[in-house]
This record gives sequence, C-alpha cells and structure tokens, in this order.
Amino acid sequence: MNVTVKIFSREDTPRLRYIADIILNDILGLSWEIISDKRKLGNHPVINYSNENIKGAFKITPDSLIFEKGISPKTIEIAEWKGLPVFFLTSADSDIPFDIFSASFFLISRYEEYLDYKPDKYGRYPADLSVAFRNGFLELPVIDLWVKEMSKIFLRKFQTLAFKQCEYKSLLTIDADEPFAYLGKGLFRTIGGLFRDIKNNDGHVAERYRILKKDEKDPYQVFDYITEKIEESKVDAKFFFPVGDHSAYDKNPSWKNEEYRLLIKDLAGKYSTALHPSFYSSGNLPVIINEVSRLNSITNKEVVSSRFHFIRLLIEIE
Repeated sequence: MNVTVKIFSREDTPRLRYIADIILNDILGLSWEIISDKRKLGNHPVINYSNENIKGAFKITPDSLIFEKGISPKTIEIAEWKGLPVFFLTSADSDIPFDIFSASFFLISRYEEYLDYKPDKYGRYPADLSVAFRNGFLELPVIDLWVKEMSKIFLRKFQTLAFKQCEYKSLLTIDADEPFAYLGKGLFRTIGGLFRDIKNNDGHVAERYRILKKDEKDPYQVFDYITEKIEESKVDAKFFFPVGDHSAYDKNPSWKNEEYRLLIKDLAGKYSTALHPSFYSSGNLPVIINEVSRLNSITNKEVVSSRFHFIRLLIEIE
C-alpha cells in the first residue's frame, strides 16, 4: 500500500521540496506532501519539520537554511552520529540530532560553490576547500548513509512503511575529447601538424600521410574496441561529444568535419549521447546554446545532459 508521508512545515519552500523529493522519493521510494495546517495531517506518518511539538510525529528541528533566500556563508560545526559526520545540529527533543534536510541540501546543491572562493588555475572550485574534504568525508556517501540510519528510526515509529530496495547500476561514460590523431583536423591544422612532424623528425610524417590517404587506421580510432567491450559486458553507456571551436584546451575536430559527424551519428544510433561543452563555454550561455544546437543538428536528438571539459562547471548566482 502506498502511504503518503506528510511533512509539517510552517513554510513550503522550493529548497524543502527539492531535498524532500531526493530523500523521501528518490532514496526511500516514499510519496510525500508538505502540509502547513495541522488539521490536514490526518492519519499519516508525519515528519514534524518545525519547532512545534506534534505527538507521534518524527521530529526534525529545522535549521534556517531551507527557508532562506539567497546565499550566505555558513559556519559548519561537525559532530558524530552513528559513526557518521553530521552538521546543522538540532535540539535535544529531535529524533535525529541534526537537520538532515538542510545538511543534504547544502551538499547536493554544492552551496559552497556559490560563495566567494579562490579558484584553481582552470577557474574551478578546488575540492580541498570543501567542508567534506576538510573534515575527511569527501569519499563517503554521507547522504545515503544518513538516510539509511534515519529510516531505521522512522520505521520504528511508523511500522506500516515500506522502503524501496536500492540496486546498484553502472553507467559507463566516455568523453570523446580527441577521437582522431590525424583525421578531422581541417586543412590548416593538418598542414601545421605536418610541419611539426617534419621539424620533430619523429617518424609521424609517413604515418600521417598513410592515414590521410585512408591506407591505415587512425591510431585514436578505438571506438570499435570500446563498443565491443560495452556489448560484451552489457552495461549502459553514454558518450559525451565536444563540438566547440578549436582552442588551446579544445582539440576536437570541427563539428562540420565529415568523419567526425559520421562517428557521432553512428554512436548516437546505438547509445545515449550528450554534450561535452568546450573549455570557454563554462559560464557563457550563448556559447553553450550554440554548441547544443550543433550537436542536435548532427544526432537529431534533443541534448539534455552534459559534462564540461576539464570539469569546468562554474556555478553563478544573479
């Protein structure tokens, strides 16, 4: 029987809805609803997310984070609960000693990355600045572990609840940064590469010539091997393709290049594909929109996901 969990809160905010859905729906498989009127709680399992007392409810005393608007620096004090690091500690009459909604929202939203920080040389948020790194739990799936421990206490209060079984599922992801060593470079890059080969005298001149004549396979063309292994292992796979303009950090072929377009079309016909936005597209919406349009024109599929080149995802707030 599908039982709806009622969350009693004086405010129904987007942050609360966002994190409640992750914890209750995505992880535990429960239906939920936020209620601000006690008279509408009915005969349901209740999470009391307020400073009030509700008899029989599972109480979580809220931190202010979930109800705030905007971003501001937070003082994070780490404590231990069930052998796990926790923060945003709550009152003694709560069923768990910290605000799991606020703490989970802080981590999942990457709240820290909206604040001022000193970026690394590529403009990224350094991991060693994070609360998780500085307190030794960067590699620990704390939210899942928090929810697991919370669910045990929750179940003792509401024994009719049934949680979904979490199952492991793998997804193989491939960034096709440079799919060719020699092909797909265009006239000027090919000529430049040829002069470089001559100058270095490293034996690549003859190899480049044979490959451009199609007498030999490009050494970077390993996609047959990759797809063969995907089929053997029967895993899900997603390919991320760059279609941005050439730069010091972007060495992909032109999105107009025929060999490259054929490769993308072939893989898009078999597997899930997504955008690998260029280095300088991060924080530049018009460039990203242009690159989305380019990839869409090749695959004839809607582009709905991406993974930024150099993991250069810059989070900004207006």
